[in-house]
Amino acid sequence: MGVTILGGNMVVAKAVRCLGRSGVVVVSGLLTALQVFAVNPRFVPSVTGEEVVDNKTGLIWRRCSEGQKWVDGACVGVVSRYDWGDALVHAENEAVSAGVRWRVPNVKELESLVDRSMTMPAIDGVFFPDTPFDNPVYPGYGESSWTSTLDESNQFGVWCVDFKMGYTGLAARSSSQPVRLVRSVR
Repeated sequence: MGVTILGGNMVVAKAVRCLGRSGVVVVSGLLTALQVFAVNPRFVPSVTGEEVVDNKTGLIWRRCSEGQKWVDGACVGVVSRYDWGDALVHAENEAVSAGVRWRVPNVKELESLVDRSMTMPAIDGVFFPDTPFDNPVYPGYGESSWTSTLDESNQFGVWCVDFKMGYTGLAARSSSQPVRLVRSVR
């Protein structure tokens, strides 16, 4: 399963997974960008495939977690993990180097990517492939991605989103987590 960008704005998919109330529907074969859009009009990949526009929220997401690169329709490479302060600094550095306003998403923004009809991962794997969801330190537990939202009742806690089951929880600022960057359309 995967999505590959081939020149222009042509998207080709070998298999696309759509989840609805009736269950899993798999569409096989080669699909154009318009057909993929018709399958899931919420997310639209950029021409390069490195970003996805979320038509529901008006946000633009990097398809890959930081440390990975978009190559031939997949996120490849090793996911980088940061403590919370380093994640914020990394986002600032990416914004400066790319010339666009990349940032760490707030908890509501990152929660908007959770697909509650799915688990392992609880995110659309067509538009966000290879999202880390298994915790490498604590096997069996989900891997949580950083948000920019601090816990108001605990000065050391930061809200994170677990894409294994789609849970939201707290992590210590000093813990090591992946991050997915976002920016506003405007």
